[in-house]
Amino acid sequence: RHFTFLNAMTSPPWIGDAGDAPGMFGLAQLPFMDLEGEQVFEATFALHVGRRSDVASITDRLFGDAPTLRGRIDDPTARIHVHRANEDGEPGAPVSEIRPRPDGRFSLRLPPGSYAVRALAPGDRSTRSTWTVPEDANEVALPALELAPPAWVRLPTDFTGRLTFLPEAVGSPVVFRSNLLGQTMGDEPIPSGSQAPWLSLAASPLDPARVAVAPGRYRVVAVRGPEYASREVLVDARAGAEVPLDLGPLERVAPTPGWIAADFHVHSGQSFDSGLPRDRQVIAFAASGAEVLVATEHDRIVDPRPSIERAGLGHALVSITGLEATAAFAGGDTPAGTLHLNAFPMTPAPGAPRGGRVPRAEGRRLRDVLAELREAPAPPFVQLNHPRSDQPSPENDGFFEHLSVPGEPFDPTRPLSEAPNRILVDPSPAHGRTDLDYHGVELLNGPSLLRYRRVRADWLSLLLQGERATANANSDSHTADVIVGLPRTYVATGDDSLAAFDPERLLEALHAGRAWGTTGPLLHVHLENAQIGELHAGRKGVLHVGVEAAPWVPVAEWRAYVNGELVHRAPIERGASAALPLAFAADAFVTVEVEGPAEGRYAEVLPGFIPFAFTNPIFVDVDGNGRFDAPGLPEHLPSSLTNPDRPD
Repeated sequence: RHFTFLNAMTSPPWIGDAGDAPGMFGLAQLPFMDLEGEQVFEATFALHVGRRSDVASITDRLFGDAPTLRGRIDDPTARIHVHRANEDGEPGAPVSEIRPRPDGRFSLRLPPGSYAVRALAPGDRSTRSTWTVPEDANEVALPALELAPPAWVRLPTDFTGRLTFLPEAVGSPVVFRSNLLGQTMGDEPIPSGSQAPWLSLAASPLDPARVAVAPGRYRVVAVRGPEYASREVLVDARAGAEVPLDLGPLERVAPTPGWIAADFHVHSGQSFDSGLPRDRQVIAFAASGAEVLVATEHDRIVDPRPSIERAGLGHALVSITGLEATAAFAGGDTPAGTLHLNAFPMTPAPGAPRGGRVPRAEGRRLRDVLAELREAPAPPFVQLNHPRSDQPSPENDGFFEHLSVPGEPFDPTRPLSEAPNRILVDPSPAHGRTDLDYHGVELLNGPSLLRYRRVRADWLSLLLQGERATANANSDSHTADVIVGLPRTYVATGDDSLAAFDPERLLEALHAGRAWGTTGPLLHVHLENAQIGELHAGRKGVLHVGVEAAPWVPVAEWRAYVNGELVHRAPIERGASAALPLAFAADAFVTVEVEGPAEGRYAEVLPGFIPFAFTNPIFVDVDGNGRFDAPGLPEHLPSSLTNPDRPD
C-alpha cells in the first residue's frame, strides 16, 4: 500500500521545480527526454551507510533537525516499525524502523506529527502503540514498550535433521529466523533469505540452543532426507516457560550402498540473488541427509570448505567448488535470451577477482563459453541449468526456450538438421565447438514436474539423435525456505563412504551417465547385468526395478520407457521389486520413472514436492558392434516429445 517512486530526467522539467515530486505534467515530459547520439547524462547520488542494520540509522540523518525520541522495549530482539498515523490512528505510510540496543533501549529522530507504532518479536509476538511528537519538542521520552513473554523450546544438541513445528490445531507451520521487517508486495509477504517454515539442525556448534514460539501445542515432525526414518513428538509450549524437545537420532532405514547423494546446484549469500549465510546453508545441507555439496555461486568461485569446518560438519558431507556462469544480457552474439551454466570443479584463487578464473557468459554464444571452459588445465563437468521454465514468458531464462540465436525455441519433434534446431550443431569457425558440447542437463530443478517433462522432451529428442548428456536433479536453492539437497542426484561411486570419497571417481561416473535423480523414492535398476549408464548387448533382456524409501515417502507406480516411448506402467510398493521382459528390434535406450502421491507426512514436510525418481538411460546394442547407435527421431513420435505438458 506504499511505494517509492524514483525518477531521473535527462534535463530540467519544463513545468514545475526539479526538486518537487513529479506530477502529471512532469511525467508527461518523459517521452521527450530521450538522449540523442553522443549526448551525456550525468546523475549524482548520495549514499548513506548506517551504523546499525535498521532504517533509523539513515532517517536520523535525513531528519537531522527533528526532535529525538528515546524509549525502551523489554525484548531487544524486537523490531520497532514507525508509520504515519491515519485519521483513525491506523498505520499509514512507513517512516522508519528501529533495532534496539542489547539493553532494549533505542532512540530516533522524527518530525512533529502523529505516529502508529508496532513492535514485532520472535515467537509471533507484537504490540502496538501511538506516539505524538509536539511541534516545539527537542526530546521526547516514550513510555516503555512491553511484549507478552514467549514460550521457549530447548533444542537437542546431538540431533541432525529438519524440524517442522505444526500447530496441533489447524494452522500454518511456525516460521523461524524472520527478520521481523514484515515487508509485503501488496498483500503478499516478502520473506527474508534466512527465514523458513522449518528449522535445520546438524549437531553443530552453530545450532541454536533454543527457539521462541507462540504459546500452544505443536506437532514437531523431524526428517532427514529419504534414506532416514521420521519422527513426531508433541510439544506443549507455555508462555514464559521452557520445554525440552526430546529427539534422538533418526535411523537410516533405506541406505543406498554404492551410490552417493549429491546436489550439483547450491547457492548462498555469495551469489548476487541470495542473502543466506553460507554457514546456514551448510547446516541445512547436512540436515537434509545429502552428502556431496557442489557450490555454484553466480559468476564467483567460492570454496565452501571453511564454512563446513566452522560448522564442524567435515564428517557429515563433502564439497566440490564450482560456479554458475550466468548471462542476462540480450545483445551481441546472444540477441534473444539468457544462459545459466554450472561448471565443477573449479579452482579457487583466494584474493583474485571473483575468486578465480570465471568465464564471461554475457553477450556470448553458449559454444564460446563451453570452449573457454574446455581450455582450463582441468576441464570441468559442465551442466546446462533449468533450460525450460514452468510458465512461458518473454523474460524466461531457459536456454531451450530461445537458443540465444535466432531466438526461437528448440522443437523436440524436429531433427537437428532443421531450423531452428540446427543452430545447436553449428560449429564455431574459431574453435569448432557447438552449443551442445556440455556434459549434463538439469532435468529436475526444484519440485516442478511440469518443468521436468518439458526438459525431458528436449533431452529425449537429443538422445534419439545421438547427443548424450547426463540428466541430473538439483535443488537450485538460494534461500532458507527452499529445501537444499532435494531434489538430489545419486551417483555410482563404488565405496559410498565419505571417508573414501574421490571427486575424480564421481566425475567419471557422471560423464558415463551412472546416475539417477529423486525427490524421495530410491532406485535399483538394471537390464540383465547392465547398470544405469551402461551398455546391454542383445535383442532381449529382463529389466529389473527395485524401489526403496523411508516409510514416510509414498510410492505407487513405476514406468518403463524405450526410446522415450512409454512401454509399461504398473503399481509398485515401497520395498518391492518388478521384472519386465523387453525385446528390441534395433539399438535403443531404456529409462525408468517411479512416482507416488504427495500425501501424509511427506506433504507436511516437503510442501510442493511429489515423490518422484528417474534414471539415466541403459543403452542397448542390438547389432553387436559394441556401441549404442542412436536411432534418430522415429516416424511416430512418442507423446513424451509431442505433448510434454501432459502427465504420462
